[in-house]
Amino acid sequence: MASSEEDTRQKDRRKEKERVKERDRKDRDRNDKVKSTKTRSGTTKSGRKADDDSEDDIEKEKEKDKMAFLAAIKGLREKDKAKEKARRKKSKQPSSSRSPSVRKDRKKDPKRKREQSRSRDDSSGSPEPAPKKELITASGFGAPLALPVTSIVPAAVGASDVIGVFCRSAGADQNSEQALRALPVHLQQLVMAEGSIAGLNPSAVLLGRIRKVENNAGAANAAAAAGLHRPRPETVAAAAAGDPVAKFCMQHAVDYSAENALRALPVELQCKILNEGPRGPKYCGLRASNPSAVLMSRIRKAQTLLAEMRRLGKEGSSAKRSEASEVAASAGDGSCEPACAADRGICGNGVCFCKAPYSGETCEVEFKEEYMRLGYFTVVVILSLSVIVGFFAADILWRITRPVGGPEQCLCLGGDSRSMVELCPFCQERDLASTGMGPSFDGNLAICSQVEMNGDGKVAKKPRIEECLPRMNVEKYRSFQTWYQIPFDDKWPKRSWPEKRISKAPRWCTVDLRDGNQALINPMNHEKKLRLFLHLLKLGYKEIEVGFPAASQTDFDFIRYVIDEGLIPDDVWIQVLTQCREPLILRTIEGVKGAKNVVIHVYNSTSELQRRVVFKKDREDIKNLALESVRLVKKLVDERMKGTNVRLEYSPESFTGTELDFALDVCNGVVEVWEPTPEQQVILNLPGTVEMATPNVYADQIEWMCAHIAKRDSVCISVHPHNDRGTGIAAAELAMMAGADRVEGCLFGNGERTGNVCLVTLALNLFTQGIDPEVSYVELEETIKVAEHCTELKVPERYPWAGSLVYTAFSGSHQDAIKKGLEAIKTAQVWEVPYLPIDPQDIGRHYEAIIRVNSQSGKGGIAYILEQEYGIALPKECQAEFAQVVQKISDKTSKEISAQQIYDAFTQTYLDPQEPMALLDYELSNSSTAEEVVLKARVRAAGKEHQVNGQGNGPVSAFVAGLNNTVFLPQGMAVHLSDYHSEARSHCRNAEGSEAVASVRCQAVAKKDQMKTGKPRFGVGLHRNTNTAVLKAVISAINCLCAAGDAKLFA
Repeated sequence: MASSEEDTRQKDRRKEKERVKERDRKDRDRNDKVKSTKTRSGTTKSGRKADDDSEDDIEKEKEKDKMAFLAAIKGLREKDKAKEKARRKKSKQPSSSRSPSVRKDRKKDPKRKREQSRSRDDSSGSPEPAPKKELITASGFGAPLALPVTSIVPAAVGASDVIGVFCRSAGADQNSEQALRALPVHLQQLVMAEGSIAGLNPSAVLLGRIRKVENNAGAANAAAAAGLHRPRPETVAAAAAGDPVAKFCMQHAVDYSAENALRALPVELQCKILNEGPRGPKYCGLRASNPSAVLMSRIRKAQTLLAEMRRLGKEGSSAKRSEASEVAASAGDGSCEPACAADRGICGNGVCFCKAPYSGETCEVEFKEEYMRLGYFTVVVILSLSVIVGFFAADILWRITRPVGGPEQCLCLGGDSRSMVELCPFCQERDLASTGMGPSFDGNLAICSQVEMNGDGKVAKKPRIEECLPRMNVEKYRSFQTWYQIPFDDKWPKRSWPEKRISKAPRWCTVDLRDGNQALINPMNHEKKLRLFLHLLKLGYKEIEVGFPAASQTDFDFIRYVIDEGLIPDDVWIQVLTQCREPLILRTIEGVKGAKNVVIHVYNSTSELQRRVVFKKDREDIKNLALESVRLVKKLVDERMKGTNVRLEYSPESFTGTELDFALDVCNGVVEVWEPTPEQQVILNLPGTVEMATPNVYADQIEWMCAHIAKRDSVCISVHPHNDRGTGIAAAELAMMAGADRVEGCLFGNGERTGNVCLVTLALNLFTQGIDPEVSYVELEETIKVAEHCTELKVPERYPWAGSLVYTAFSGSHQDAIKKGLEAIKTAQVWEVPYLPIDPQDIGRHYEAIIRVNSQSGKGGIAYILEQEYGIALPKECQAEFAQVVQKISDKTSKEISAQQIYDAFTQTYLDPQEPMALLDYELSNSSTAEEVVLKARVRAAGKEHQVNGQGNGPVSAFVAGLNNTVFLPQGMAVHLSDYHSEARSHCRNAEGSEAVASVRCQAVAKKDQMKTGKPRFGVGLHRNTNTAVLKAVISAINCLCAAGDAKLFA
């Protein structure tokens, strides 16, 4: 289609050129004629006369062109009339398409014949005789009416050829001609009535006229009123008789062809079109600049629907076929009355099957399953869009648009009968029938599957649950190892790295100031670069890549600053990066003059993909580029950097995608040019620029290169892993096992795309294995703050070793294990605590944040916080009881519970309540010769004050005995003591530790049958006096029994 449009444009351009040439030729002929006239006359007067003659000739030619144009239009009109006359003559012949019943009716009605012949005689004198009419019964529209029916013809019949002649004579292009054809007939006539088009760009002139008539609505209406678009006499007569089609066409200035096309449809579809509108059946207008085009679009939809009805009628059974044929017939015979279509919109699915002829009432409609496919397709589209918008909107749309189902039902995301919905017609089409408003079934989004139902409406058979996920296009990818092979040979007969262990730290090189900086949204300025550089020195890094001086003036100035200010320690090597280009290398050498120790890092890409797609060079060109650059660096170092210790680092960028034999060839060439020694090694950096396979493949590549590289003792193998697949740490550690001597990376994995390997993680991984990382992270919090300030990137909460939640346990079982492990580690020499592979204090963290409480926590975490923060140690049974109190709070808030909230809940549960019982005063007598303790106390119980006297082997038993005798036994109840625990409050941040913590557990018992009433409850008392703390604990337990409501100690 694009090529045909281009051909059309070229033809139009050629025609335009020819027309301009013809115009120039005519101008030259006129000029020559004028000159010859001047020559003959020899006077000014004769020259003026020649000019007048030439102007007259131009006017004559224009008049001749106009007459030719009008003659062409007249000829085309006469031709159209002749065609119309022949068509009418042909239509007078008997048609086999007419039904026998119609012909029979006409024979039986002589009066009707006389009227038809009289109408033919009356119209014979007109220049355009009316076509023979075919009657259609239009019940429901009003009284029966005789309407003309003609065949469907193109829009603007009889004017299309005139438009073509007009556009061709003017030299207008195809686009402007199409724009003219899109106008209504009266607007087309207005455009052409302005006369022929003159100008260098007739297409633009024509489009200007079109825009003019489109925007000038008043002129268009005036033209229509003037008679440029007059309805046919037949249409006017029909409209006067109450014909809705004629009224509709006259109201909206619809042309004749659109009216004929509308009348050619069955009456039911005419009803549907006339009732159709942008706002539903109540608004049925044609608001558009071209109402005929809008009407024709509706007619085309109706014709498509009619064809589908006929096709379904052929495919169905004989009964259904006969029903479809009744609707698909071109003439209405009253079997399906318009009232059905008007009321039901063709039954909602484009097909109307009426059980009986129209009888003045709304006809009954059957929903046939086979004929609902078009409606189903619309609902599927709506459901698909609603899933994207949201499940809640989809549920509303589905409940509005779902069709009436049969006796079968389906289960959508529900586990019980309450989430049943009617049978979804899209089950077989794998569309969603529900949107998860009910309970989740197996935790997954389920496909609506048909199930068997019992008579009582319950599920008889569990439905088949399937995943509803779009299929991923896995065919567009290939496995890395299908095209990349690592061959075994004499130098590398097998992989040996899996059997090795890491026993020492590698040489670290941090690239935060270059690789990390270039990947930032806001690159670091001078202040941030300096702060990060000084912090890296503080951490103990000896090789620091400080920038890309040839690519950034900021980097160049910063490098000069740290060199000129003497900020680089003597044992630290700064590293600079440059591409294999001479101007960049010269600028880099200039940037590092005066430094004591410098690593010049040269790189170029060697991967097969970049050679083929990016550089379009072969292996030899890539290799020569690397070797020439190394030669240049060596020459400049010898000439301009005397007195500076210089190391060369070369990187075959995208090493993981480079064939190993080619990578080896390039690296051996670099070694040969640089001529390193064991004392002055060359660094060959083999970067995992893009992770392309599992980490073990990268380890194989590193070990293969270590086995094949020339002068291995003079070469330092460095790795630079990225984290595209999330395995950068594993790739670096396996590469170290495979023989890598050096690792480049960034703090907290900063870098391009998903980042570089994290040096913090690598170092602390070694630390937890008892290997000195040779860098210090004892103040990890400070490192986090510096990195976040300089990079403007937050360290994630779950980031290994550094995240704020890494040393936090919310799970109850984890909290209990950590609590016990921390108690046991006090006497151990080696760190071994469950769920904590490192002592947080070794990297500047604190224990207080290890255990935190939410709805998933248990008694161990709550008890740990009470003990660590407030010095309150509770027995296990009391921990479990109080954990239920905290659990209710966390479930209600759905948030983390702070230590202060836990302590507030503890005091509100055990310490604060003074009702229904409170201890007012007590006196304890304890003789050294007496076996029992005598206690006198004053308590308030249920609003009354009581004097309590009791004896026992201790203050607790004496107090409980006195309460039973005085308060509870008269009520028919008693309280039994079942547990007692007391210890000093430990020292902590929120308590001095001078109080006693006492806890007791009491059980309510009925006096009559000694049956236990309710559950036993704990009470806790705090006081500087141990006896007072114990008595308060008893009162607390009694109040908890009463608060629980299952032990009625007071009437």
